[in-house]
Amino acid sequence: MSPSTFHRFGDLPAEIRLKIWEMAMRPKSDHGGVHYITLDYFNGAQTPDSTKTGSAYEWDYGLMTASQESRLEAEWHRKATKPRCQSSVMTVEEKGKKHKVPACPGTDLFCLTPGSYDWNADWSTLPQELPSATPTSPVKNIAFEFDLSWNVGLPTDMEALLEEESPRSFFARTWVQYIGWGGGSSVWLIDRHARRSPINPKTNPRKFYDLHHEYISAYAHEILCDNDEEKKQTARFFWNHIDKLGSETTANGSLQSFFQHHFLIVRCSLRILTCRKFSDPEFPEMEADEEEGAKMYDTPTVNDPWATGIGL
Repeated sequence: MSPSTFHRFGDLPAEIRLKIWEMAMRPKSDHGGVHYITLDYFNGAQTPDSTKTGSAYEWDYGLMTASQESRLEAEWHRKATKPRCQSSVMTVEEKGKKHKVPACPGTDLFCLTPGSYDWNADWSTLPQELPSATPTSPVKNIAFEFDLSWNVGLPTDMEALLEEESPRSFFARTWVQYIGWGGGSSVWLIDRHARRSPINPKTNPRKFYDLHHEYISAYAHEILCDNDEEKKQTARFFWNHIDKLGSETTANGSLQSFFQHHFLIVRCSLRILTCRKFSDPEFPEMEADEEEGAKMYDTPTVNDPWATGIGL
């Protein structure tokens, strides 16, 4: 087993130390980091999830606190590689002490994890209330982790789903309330067990990462299922169902007119994220002949259900 400490690191030449710090930095700047957040509605506290290790902020926290040299290198790297990201700070607690770490509300992904949720809470202002959000730079990407139980006993109409006291109802209400957040926000659903088809490099899928995993966006047709039973175990099935409920709601006018008029915009905010460990092989890319067959998906439009990640 490799040792976890190297006591003579400081004796290395400065250029080697700086190269090591550089290699330890976050991945390329166009990939957002994933931060796991617990929202405790009962006491108003909003803190990073102490029970969920692996948040991207831990990457920054380690480099910012290892030494003065690593801190300076981390700050230089962040300014040099993320010039278009309006940085903010997030307060984290480690061993009873609070520290501030950088975050990018516009590009990072904030994954809401189960805590003492009030499942009936109104989260219409959620992106502005999350850690690191500012009035001029609200959080643009919010995620939930899909659970297989979400597909059990699904309601047959949207109003029933929205009135449940459950994680899936909380997710659905967050999705509906997207229309009040302003354009550019996305609600993601992480499916850790979904199998993804080879990547079409022309589509340039969105990517995020935490300490141990890479998350890559997928359209519904890119989630592989061998049969209907397997499909029922996926976030794709859940999303197809609520998309169907939303479409029916819009058609019969059973929900507020604002939602009806903006349903097409809302459904385009829905995204699915597949997952792989950094230690696993990278997602394969399509061969040239496969790309030819996938051209129909290269430029999806707002009227195309595949563009939303929720097509059948």
